[in-house]
This record gives sequence, C-alpha cells and structure tokens, in this order.
Amino acid sequence: MGDERVKAEALQILGLFQVLPRLVVFDLDYTLWPFYCECRSKRDSPSLFRHARGIMYALKEKGVDMAIASRSPTPDKAKVFIDKLELQSMFVAQLDSQDRAFPKYPEENWDSIQVHAFL
Repeated sequence: MGDERVKAEALQILGLFQVLPRLVVFDLDYTLWPFYCECRSKRDSPSLFRHARGIMYALKEKGVDMAIASRSPTPDKAKVFIDKLELQSMFVAQLDSQDRAFPKYPEENWDSIQVHAFL
C-alpha cells in the first residue's frame, strides 16, 4: 500500500472524529521503524513501517502536530536515521532536555514538549 493510499485511508478515519489531538508523540524503535537503533550502523539505510509515513502525512494535513520521544541509548544514530528518512520537517519537537536529540526518560519532559511544540 503506497503512502498516498495509506494517507487517504488515514484521512478517512480521522474524518470520523469531531476533535483530534493537538499533538501526537511517537516513539521510534518498533513504533515508526522495525528495529532498535543500537543494533544498526549509521551507514545502514533505515526504513519505516510501511504505513507510518502515510499516517504521518494524514496527521500533518489535519493540522495535528507531531513530536518524537525515545529512550534510545544511541540518539546519534536515531538522528541520522531521521535525517536519512527525511522526516525532520514532520516533527515540531524532538525532545532535548540535556542537549541530546532524545532524552533517556521522555516522560520527565512533558513541560519541554509543551514549550517547544507550540512556539
């Protein structure tokens, strides 16, 4: 199923709801992509789960902001994979509480999400 077809289906589903969330926060490993960052090399060519991009396109079209929160022990690899997959523009925030791309404990950073996501 191509990105446009998934997007169309996701838009149809989202259209069933009168109210949508203002922000959706995604994890990375085994949520957006089918691997753990720490088990891959920065030289690898990453891939998303096949429906992920279409769903993100639908959320973006509906005006739902998206952010990333991950406990990846290798945030440098996660950032490289996001760049390779050209996903940077999809997200309003990549949590960064201690000058890292992704903090170790994202649940401690809800204030950071609220501040960065809505500027």
